[in-house]
Amino acid sequence: MLAPGERWNVGRAMSDHGLVGRGDDLALLASALGAARAGTSQFVAIHGEPGIGKSSLLGALRELAESHECLVLSGRATEIERELPYGLLVDALDAYLEALDPKVLGRLAPDELDELASVFPALRSLGSRDARPTTVAERFRAHYAVRELLERLAARHPVVLALDDLHWSDGASLELVGHLLRRRPDAAVLVAATYRTGQAGA
Repeated sequence: MLAPGERWNVGRAMSDHGLVGRGDDLALLASALGAARAGTSQFVAIHGEPGIGKSSLLGALRELAESHECLVLSGRATEIERELPYGLLVDALDAYLEALDPKVLGRLAPDELDELASVFPALRSLGSRDARPTTVAERFRAHYAVRELLERLAARHPVVLALDDLHWSDGASLELVGHLLRRRPDAAVLVAATYRTGQAGA
């Protein structure tokens, strides 16, 4: 749902992204984005067989979000990088975090910054440890810190976290995405992920 007076040209979106007969899907994505922009976090899964346009739908959502001044953070998993812990999330957020004003990061509690530094290379110099979280407790703290980070970012602009090819993701990223699904950010955040039917883990 878009705000009153706002329109999304679905026909143009379908044409620009090579989508055929996906008007209903695009309308659902627009509705999820509208709810997220209004402050209710959303989680959208786009799945199906290879070649049906999952990435194109995600691209249309990114374009719509950018046109409404959302912060769009995009990551894509690849088959050859499945052994890199948090690779999908690093791909989505690391470059943005590296360019972020240090004052924003300075507002984070030291332990929170340590947890984020254990996940994102861009923040390693700001944390007191650089070891990846390994125990269940360490991983939970890292997941919570990423969730808190998304909430902080969404306080300035609605955030769209677009994750493509989740079926090729590393286990650590999948675990973190699962955390965001179970404990959705309490902010204007939309997490959208694509995966191939039958190729993603439970």
